[in-house]
Amino acid sequence: MSFRLAGRRSAAANNLYSLVGRIRKSASVAGLAAAALLSPLAMGPAHAATKVIKIAYIDPLSGPFGPVGILGAQGYEFMFNKINHSGELKGYTFKLVPFDDKVNPATALVDAEKASDEGIRYLLQGNGSNVAFALVNWVKKHNRNHPKDKMLYLNYAAIDPGLSNSDCGLYHFNFDANVNMKMAALVSYIKTQKNIHKVFLINMDYSFGHSVAEAAKEMLKRARPDIKIVGDVFTPIGQTKDYTPFIYKIKQSGAQAVITGNWGADMSLLAKAAGQANLQGVRFFTFYAGIPGTPEAIGDAGAGRVMQITPWAATVNSSETKLADEFEAKYHKDWYYGSQVYLTEMLAKAVKEAGTDDPTEVALHLEGMHYDSPVGDVYIRADNNAAVMPMYLSILEKGVKPYLSGTDMQWKVVKRIPAINLMLPTSCQMERPKGAKLYNAYYNNTGK
Repeated sequence: MSFRLAGRRSAAANNLYSLVGRIRKSASVAGLAAAALLSPLAMGPAHAATKVIKIAYIDPLSGPFGPVGILGAQGYEFMFNKINHSGELKGYTFKLVPFDDKVNPATALVDAEKASDEGIRYLLQGNGSNVAFALVNWVKKHNRNHPKDKMLYLNYAAIDPGLSNSDCGLYHFNFDANVNMKMAALVSYIKTQKNIHKVFLINMDYSFGHSVAEAAKEMLKRARPDIKIVGDVFTPIGQTKDYTPFIYKIKQSGAQAVITGNWGADMSLLAKAAGQANLQGVRFFTFYAGIPGTPEAIGDAGAGRVMQITPWAATVNSSETKLADEFEAKYHKDWYYGSQVYLTEMLAKAVKEAGTDDPTEVALHLEGMHYDSPVGDVYIRADNNAAVMPMYLSILEKGVKPYLSGTDMQWKVVKRIPAINLMLPTSCQMERPKGAKLYNAYYNNTGK
């Protein structure tokens, strides 16, 4: 492949990065992060007599994964702003309060404590399943020790399967398809590709990366026992600056396909190294090659050879396309996180139905909820509090519009997987308060 690094950045983006850079020098991370990321409009009309629901956004805002975290924060600012100005919350507004965790679990726990001290009762995080596991267990402990000040954790992108199985809980909701769901979708396509006989696995060395590798090996063995795994490599998260040695290993292995859960800088650098080494005849099956900036790094030669699995794609004709256009006009970036639409809308719906911002009541209204999203049915399973949504397998192609920023390419949908096909078994043993009512049992395989 012939890859290139992302090119110029807009003036608005440069200003944002400059402001976020000052976060690192500040003793008040939340305050400066909010100033850097949030516009005054995010609070809703100034004259409205509303109660503010503060939501702590704990994600990287600096370092190698800073651009990914900033993108997420801007998406939530955008969605909260729309909800606040629509008036649909009827007496409430959402306010995002960003914290920079640098994808470090210890830092994230300090951020969670700070948020709690500020009276914030909602946590929002997505980048890094290592951080997610830390937050899940911190929330459980916090809620046991502070029964009158419980906190609710909304997870939009950390997808290690254990988060909705062994480590599940009432006060944690996962709004993205987990590793097993995404891998099942990828393997359903790979098994039909008769020219694929050897697969190389390369992933980041933490819980998420290991879950991707394990799911790939297990599902490929069932679907295509003739396929050989010719490489199973893990690289330190955010520390590998040159993937060239690993690209040569892929070359020497004779693999026709690579499966990777790499994201952010680790995905872009992997793509860059593949191009510089002139890797030919190898298809990449990815979870996160579509994060803005990565397609630019992939470059033209990646067309027809790089695939991704996501809950949304720009070539899907839906009302989310209009949202994407509005977001891109404001932030000069491609819209990416499809889960941000139904997370914010379902949270708003739960607050309205509950008639309160109490985390327990909101959680009980989220459980079992159904949402008719722009791309189809989304369900919150009441047995593990994990969302199930349609998934799209897409391939990077030249000449497909609307073009991604800085390219003449776009992700062309190859296959749509309905939500109902991704209802995988769970080992979660959900515990609720005694006498708790399940308000929205639209999908609930517990039999209640």
